[in-house]
Amino acid sequence: MALGKDYRSDLKSDDVVELLDFADDLADHARRIVGDFPSDGIHTIHESGGSGPVTSLDYLVERTWQGMIGKKFPNHSIVGEETEPVSGCDDYVWLLDPIDGTDDLVRGVPLYGSIIALLYRGFPIVGVIDHPLLNTRCKAAFDLGSYLNGNVLSLDDFSDLNQSDAIIMPAYADYRQLDNFTDVINEINIAFPNQRVYRNVYGHTLVASGKFGACLEVAVNAWDIMASQLIIEQANGVFVTLQVVGTGDRNRKISALFGQRSIVNKIVAIIHGCA
Repeated sequence: MALGKDYRSDLKSDDVVELLDFADDLADHARRIVGDFPSDGIHTIHESGGSGPVTSLDYLVERTWQGMIGKKFPNHSIVGEETEPVSGCDDYVWLLDPIDGTDDLVRGVPLYGSIIALLYRGFPIVGVIDHPLLNTRCKAAFDLGSYLNGNVLSLDDFSDLNQSDAIIMPAYADYRQLDNFTDVINEINIAFPNQRVYRNVYGHTLVASGKFGACLEVAVNAWDIMASQLIIEQANGVFVTLQVVGTGDRNRKISALFGQRSIVNKIVAIIHGCA
C-alpha cells in the first residue's frame, strides 16, 4: 500500500517500543471510556453512509486520542475515521478507528473493537486491535513481533490445524462494489465452504490468533486494516494487497487478503485463475 523505500529499519528499537507503549496507553483509555460510558448516553449522531451509525462514544474516544497524541507527539499527523485530520509531519501518521463495529456496539454485541495504527513514511510500525468487552488485545511493533494478551503470536503454530480451512469472507454488500469480483467470490466459496462474515475488526483478531486461516477484505479504509497488516506480518503471516483505489490516508480504499501462508496462497491462485 505504501510506495517507495521501506525506511522502518532506520528506526531505533527503543523508540518503536516507546511508541507501542503509548498506543497501548491509548487503548487503555478507550477501554476506560467504554466501561464508564452510560448505556443510555450512547446515541446516534448520524449515519455514516453504508458503514453504519456514528455515536457519541465514537467521537469521545477519537477526540480523547487526538488530545493525547497532540500532547505527546505534537508534530505527528492524525487521521481518524470520525473527525477532521490533524496535519503535522508526513513521516509519522496515526490512523484511528475508535469503535470499529458501531452496529454491534449499539446492539449490545461485544465484538466491536478499537483500532490504532502508526505509520512511518507510509509503512505501519505500531498496530493495536483492542476488544474492550472481550478483554482481548492484539498488538505488534515493527521487528518486535505480535502479541495476543501478552503472549507471542506465530501463525506458523496453526498451519497444520484442520480449522485453518475456515476463512473470513466479505459480506455481499461489500464485494459487489467491485467489477468482476463476483466470480472470484464464487470460486472461493467452492474451495473454502467453511466461512464466517464479520463486518468489523473481530474477524482480523480471529485470523491473527489462528482460529481462522485467512481473511479477505474488500474496499476498506486505511484505518480499518493497517494495524492488521502489521500484526499479521509480525506473526509470520502473509498480507497481500489486491487493490488500492484513491490516494491519501483519508481517501483510499484497500482490498487485501491476509492470514496463514498456505491458505493465502491457495486463495491467491483462485483469484489469479479468475483474472
